[in-house]
Amino acid sequence: MKSAIALLALVATPALLTTTVVADIPVHCLHRQTVGVWNFKLGSNKNDDTLTCGHKLPDSVMTMVDNHVRYDTPNFDVDKEYKVTLSNPNIATDEEGHKGTWTMIYDEGFEVKINGRKFFTFFVYEPKINNPTPDENADFFSVCDETFSGWYHNDDEKDWGCYVGKQVSGGDDSKVDKAGTISSDHVVQPDSLLLEQHEEASSSMLRAGGSAATTTRRLAGASTGKRVVDARSTKEEQQHIIHHYDRQRREFDARQDDTRFVTDTAFIDIVNKDPLSTWTAKHYGEKFESLTHGDLRKMLGTPKYTSSVQNKDPYPSPSFIETHQSISPSEQEKMKKSLPKEFDWRHEPNIVTDIISQGSCGSCYAIAMVDALTMRLRVLTKGSDRTVLSPQNVVSCSDYNQGCEGGYPFLVGKFGEDIGFVPQYCEHYTAEDSACRVSI
Repeated sequence: MKSAIALLALVATPALLTTTVVADIPVHCLHRQTVGVWNFKLGSNKNDDTLTCGHKLPDSVMTMVDNHVRYDTPNFDVDKEYKVTLSNPNIATDEEGHKGTWTMIYDEGFEVKINGRKFFTFFVYEPKINNPTPDENADFFSVCDETFSGWYHNDDEKDWGCYVGKQVSGGDDSKVDKAGTISSDHVVQPDSLLLEQHEEASSSMLRAGGSAATTTRRLAGASTGKRVVDARSTKEEQQHIIHHYDRQRREFDARQDDTRFVTDTAFIDIVNKDPLSTWTAKHYGEKFESLTHGDLRKMLGTPKYTSSVQNKDPYPSPSFIETHQSISPSEQEKMKKSLPKEFDWRHEPNIVTDIISQGSCGSCYAIAMVDALTMRLRVLTKGSDRTVLSPQNVVSCSDYNQGCEGGYPFLVGKFGEDIGFVPQYCEHYTAEDSACRVSI
């Protein structure tokens, strides 16, 4: 519960929110599709900071889908409506002229900060078939002009409420549509590549132990660092290629899933004998050889939704730094002089924490972010505060993420800012979607 676990609240800074994690819910919406005028329906606000707005703890892919939560059928009583215009690159303006900012949460949702309030929610995705598989992106449509039930609250962490949103004007016409077609500028396509040549090369690479992704990079001339779109290819061919990649990858992974992992000792020798290598490879014995390739893939956090990772926006918005040049040169120089010439916290006492094995749980986002915040706290107190924060608390108690099914560092930081973290002794790591139980 939000009030019960707010034992230790830390504000996550932008420097800690730069890690990118693969999508963990089956939706793919772009920045340029989100720009436009949105109407938010706000629920009656009774200052209840335990609101999950219909989501589970931890949340699951099918929660909002199974509950049929949509803009016209919200799961709360609507108290009022609020219209906000989201403009490039990150400016939000309401009907009364108040200005704020907004940001995409990868390709899954967005957060708006305006007039003393914060709004966060996910885009809608709906099943294409009667019994969709939560892990299968192809089973869902992305609805990028509508949101599921999300959360809003004041900057002082009071007046919590639920809301749903609908884009009433604006946005890019190339939204992911219900026919499943994909615009040509979303597809990385090798130059002068015939479909038959691609399939033959891709299949031969897979037989040789490579991956469809490796084949794409080689055939596309990845060494040039350029995105090349074959203008002669039809949308049907592009769609076929994407589905072909997905199918080959899934089939290859499925064949390996139940195979026991065997350490490649030759590769270890190659790495350790390389004079340019910056790391040392190690044989961990039975620690990993008792696992299957499927188990290891879960530990590595490999993409579940391949299509949503491949179809990246080729025209991303400028970075925060590129769009905020208001700091004068003299102020910049003053800031630089206040910083130490070098700082490596690995060499400072009582800073570096013990390594946590995430096990067969897709919790890398929680462990990495919480561990970084733990060490940031130690840096701030020069090692005097040795508190270790609990990643399991994020996995089990955050309705912003999907537990062992994945999440984002940004939303872990938001969880800490909105709700709070607890020490590890209050909720020990279990490597599973255990119930949210905080022991004080």
